[in-house]
Amino acid sequence: MAAFSSSNGVPPGFRFHPTDEELLLYYLKKKIGFEKIGSAPQNEWYFFSHKDRKYPTGSRTNRATTAGFWKATGRDKCIRTSYRKIGMRKTLVFYRGRAPHGQKTDWIMHEYRLEDADDAQGGTSEDGWVVCRVFKKKCFFKIGGGGGGGGEGSSGSQGGGGDIFGGHGHHLAVSPPLDHDHHQARAAMAAASHYMHHPHQYHSSFYYSQMQPSPPPPPPPPHSAYSHHVQVQDLLTNHRPSASAADAAGGGYDFSGGLQPVAAAGLDVGSSDGLGEGVGRDHATGGDAGGAEQQWQGMDGFSNGGGGAAAVQQQLASAMSSGGQRGGEMDLWGYGSRLLRFRSLPAPSATAKSSPPSAASSTGVVHINISSEMHPPLTLHRHPMCAEIIEAFQKCHVDHPVKKFFGECTDLKIKLDKCFRQEKALKRKANFEESKKFKEQLQAYKREMAENDKELEWTHGLATAKLFSTTGIHNQFKFYKDKDKHGASESKANMEPLPLASSYEMGRFTLSHRIVLAPLTRSRSYGNIPQSQAILYYLQRATKGGLLIAEATGVSSDAQGMSLIPHTPGIWTKEQVEAWKPIVDAVHAKDGIFFCQIWHVGRASDLEQEPISSTNKPVEKNEDNYMDFPIPRRLAVEEIPDVINHFRMAARYAIDAGFDGVEIHGAHGFLLEQFMKDNANDRTDEYGGSLQNRCRFALEVVDAVASEVGSDSVGIRLSPYASYLSCYDSDPDALGVYMAQELDKRGILYCSAVEPEMIMVDGKMRIPHRLHDMRKAFRRTFMVGGGYGREEGNRAVADGYADMVVYGRLFLANPDLLKRFQLNAPLNKYDRSTFYTDDPVVGYTDYPFLDDCEATNAMGYSYLQLLMGASQRGEDRKGASTNNMESIPLLSPYNMGKFNLSHRIVLAPLTRSRSYGNLPQPHAMEYYSQRATKGGLLIAEATGVSSDAQGMSVIPHTPGIWTKEQVEAWKPIVDAVHAKGGIFFCQIWHVGRASDMEERPISSTDKPIQRTEENYFLNFSTPRSLTAEEIPDVINHFALAAKNALDAGFDGVEVHAANGFLLDQFMKDGVNNTRSDDYGGSLANRCRLALEVVDAVAAVAGAGRTGVRLSPFSRCLDCADSDPDSLAAHMARELGARGVLYLNVVEPEMVAAAGEGDQRLVIPHRLRGVREAFAGTLMAGGGYDREEGNWAVAGGYADLVVYGRLFLANPDLPARFRIGAALNGYDRATFYTADPVVGYTDYPFLDGGGEEAAAAAASSSGEEEGGV
Repeated sequence: MAAFSSSNGVPPGFRFHPTDEELLLYYLKKKIGFEKIGSAPQNEWYFFSHKDRKYPTGSRTNRATTAGFWKATGRDKCIRTSYRKIGMRKTLVFYRGRAPHGQKTDWIMHEYRLEDADDAQGGTSEDGWVVCRVFKKKCFFKIGGGGGGGGEGSSGSQGGGGDIFGGHGHHLAVSPPLDHDHHQARAAMAAASHYMHHPHQYHSSFYYSQMQPSPPPPPPPPHSAYSHHVQVQDLLTNHRPSASAADAAGGGYDFSGGLQPVAAAGLDVGSSDGLGEGVGRDHATGGDAGGAEQQWQGMDGFSNGGGGAAAVQQQLASAMSSGGQRGGEMDLWGYGSRLLRFRSLPAPSATAKSSPPSAASSTGVVHINISSEMHPPLTLHRHPMCAEIIEAFQKCHVDHPVKKFFGECTDLKIKLDKCFRQEKALKRKANFEESKKFKEQLQAYKREMAENDKELEWTHGLATAKLFSTTGIHNQFKFYKDKDKHGASESKANMEPLPLASSYEMGRFTLSHRIVLAPLTRSRSYGNIPQSQAILYYLQRATKGGLLIAEATGVSSDAQGMSLIPHTPGIWTKEQVEAWKPIVDAVHAKDGIFFCQIWHVGRASDLEQEPISSTNKPVEKNEDNYMDFPIPRRLAVEEIPDVINHFRMAARYAIDAGFDGVEIHGAHGFLLEQFMKDNANDRTDEYGGSLQNRCRFALEVVDAVASEVGSDSVGIRLSPYASYLSCYDSDPDALGVYMAQELDKRGILYCSAVEPEMIMVDGKMRIPHRLHDMRKAFRRTFMVGGGYGREEGNRAVADGYADMVVYGRLFLANPDLLKRFQLNAPLNKYDRSTFYTDDPVVGYTDYPFLDDCEATNAMGYSYLQLLMGASQRGEDRKGASTNNMESIPLLSPYNMGKFNLSHRIVLAPLTRSRSYGNLPQPHAMEYYSQRATKGGLLIAEATGVSSDAQGMSVIPHTPGIWTKEQVEAWKPIVDAVHAKGGIFFCQIWHVGRASDMEERPISSTDKPIQRTEENYFLNFSTPRSLTAEEIPDVINHFALAAKNALDAGFDGVEVHAANGFLLDQFMKDGVNNTRSDDYGGSLANRCRLALEVVDAVAAVAGAGRTGVRLSPFSRCLDCADSDPDSLAAHMARELGARGVLYLNVVEPEMVAAAGEGDQRLVIPHRLRGVREAFAGTLMAGGGYDREEGNWAVAGGYADLVVYGRLFLANPDLPARFRIGAALNGYDRATFYTADPVVGYTDYPFLDGGGEEAAAAAASSSGEEEGGV
């Protein structure tokens, strides 16, 4: 961060808003040190305080008066600067009334505290200072004017409800207690610079009735504008009041006449079939708030104050010319059967067709008439081309409105649909040749459909209207009509009550239905670390108020099943906890309830050490258990407390990760059940023999976990009748009842019991239903599972046999199981062969939803592409001639040894910090596949050669290649690049002293890295000087890493000898100036280690597959040389003599241009000496853009040009360079984050129709950006 000073005396951040960094490193530190803050008083809602015990913890209530209390919510957020953790932020919400039953308000407090190490006074955590920010949560529907009078809103629209969107400011909701004079200026500045949003009108009574049932609404604050997105988002998160509450507020919503957003001449809204009154109230429409007609104009947001159609068209044109609305999708759900969805698309071309509306609206609001014949649910994707939409829908309203509209195109659409499905299916199977043929046919069908200016489609009960402008840009409006698989459009109001879909109170949790996701082992957590693809898996199956139980999660390193039950997640390390957090957050974002099942497999393992169990008898091999299990070791009584503590700590970590509770796995033949069942437990101590003794261990685990996280957060899974893994009991009824009684005494939240195996009755498989006695013995929430379908589940709940039903394979294959049960729709079949594979998509997140439209929205199509690594967006665009490509030097072909390159643009090895646990992740398939082209060279990010070669938290989440597991993880990534014809090299490295290892890292010296402005916030460890005797081991690590890289499928390896890491630390005298052995002193001695590493790698991989990266002119990480030109020339000569394939050299830092007044930064071009000394392929990198790269290749200065940040931000960089298109700007803030999408695979490609527009933007814009 820059120095904390300001010429005007204003402290950092408080000119507008301070950052989290500034709050901690400036304000709080100065307060603790009793230093003056700023030079003038600041009128903001920030204050300092001593941290006290006013916040609730667990069951202890808050000490507060009836006026209200602050309550902590969520988990504390870690505040970091670069890689260093500097403090924490706690979030609290203010509740009116006395704890714990207050009324939640919109007031929020952020409490910031420093890390203990930064507390200069050394106080305890309870005595330390904190800085607090108090503010009001952004209420996106602001309170408008009263009743039906309604003067003119700031938008100029007519009355009927005051305008709540008075300005265009962003995040500027200023309530009276916080309204300071300078907020007005800020609002004006923000409004001037923010995206344009059209003002909307809104019912004051509608919003206010939700928040304050009794008093009349106050006038709106002066600045309360919010974007289109957040308005609709508020409807998703605010619950609607009951009819009585709404009526008491003087307003509410009247749905008796159907869904009526607005009314306009010639386009009235039809009745909402099947919408009961209670259901309808969940929709966002207004009622009567005082006799005057209320109109909700928030949908389209165009208002002309009664100016008619001409004014509407004028506003439409204005919106389009100014960029339209911001991109993104806005969803509005109700509990009825209608669904409205709006998507704002890029503004259409000025030449696009646009006919005027057939009738003028008295309010100037464009809207859609939906006939009562069109049954819900429906989806609307909106676009400013509203005139065309109206025209299309007027055609729709004749006889049968949908089928007649789309009937002509049935055959073509069906062919296109089948072709699309087949192409995707072949691609998932890696049959790229066949999928290419279908893709070509798909394009032909699309071209045929696009020949008509307006194409109308009908297929599979899904109606779609597409409007294409004559320019070829898709100005689309889509209308989707969903029907169930039998063709019926049954409304929810006419459906019989479904017991499984009824609500249920489970302790402190309010569940919206009784369907539970079983904890299913999915074997996709590589390295025992939950992966990013699990976000999608659980998100698909999450519903508001629905309970999910995460797959079995290990409590310790020896709790896992190793290769017998591979790739299961764990929760015994901090890294695993952090990996679980985004998955839990995704479920919570959909208001789901998420429990973590914790387990120990016991003897069901193939650990090199003997696995532990209640016995020393191994699992018996039979028809079900065909694997060879090792002989276990009987757990000693003295060891049992340690295992219990592992469960206790795992429960604590689960809560820290954000889970709502934990389920203890006491079933299916794993450790706890190995103790409970007499067939496995042959002990004679207090943990064996009698039923009570055999159950003692499991109950002690329950006690420990309940004491740690609370009994209301603990469940257990039991299978007394099962015989999995040769673990069964002679009297399962007695075992089940005893455990149920003991668990009931302990007051845990729920018991989940597995039914016995199904039996044949009258020629059909039936559930035995032997859990009645357990149900009676356990008086709290009782769940059952095992073979249940829709009818059996409904019967179990309706008869009181169970409170909830657990579904495994059905839920696995039907992510929308609740909806299918509600509609009685057919179910997908599960595929057993994919249950335990490690594929991140197939059999995991690719099971279809009820219809394609919903599947795309629910699954996140771009995220599916991310996980599959099958995106074709990065392919070179068709249509450019070969001659045109060859006219650009960077796009000319080149022979690099035995590799034939189609162009000279190389992806630099960029550290991306997204390989959790040093394992390459599935999302890397998408990242590299995006940037791969046929005959293009990619160099993988720096990859560690050993466990101590990594930078730990200083350079986190970097991949490695020293274990078999890492090699296997690299293979699909390499395959994805090769599938596109790319050439892929692996860069191997050792960071040396650039680490924060607890043990001292190795280097050429014992001098630590000096702190500078660039690395100020990084804490590097003090290194130790590597001895001459240890050097062969390091060299061998490089050689083994090279061999592993070739085993993973890489085409070659690049030795990283640059940028201040280990080999560079030996080469440069600025670091290695104290050694007096063979590796220090002279230039030849200092370069010895690097050259010995190259020799060892070339011996393994071959010189024709070996490259080297050097940065002789760099001062990175306090690593500089007094004569970089000599160093560069010496290394070039030595590497040339060894015949390595290529030399990749980084230019010196850019310098100011020589011309007077010329403020450009230019590349020094100091590699000519290297070019002369090295006869092989020379690559140059560092600050190059399109023009500089073409110059370097055309003049022979370099053979290839390496691009880093430009290639990072422009996955289709060769295509952009070919047509001179503008370049995306990169975002430095996302370079080293752990997000698997943002700043990684979400940079946009050139769109299909935008190449001409991009070329017209001129290459200068891209070149200027590229030079940054």
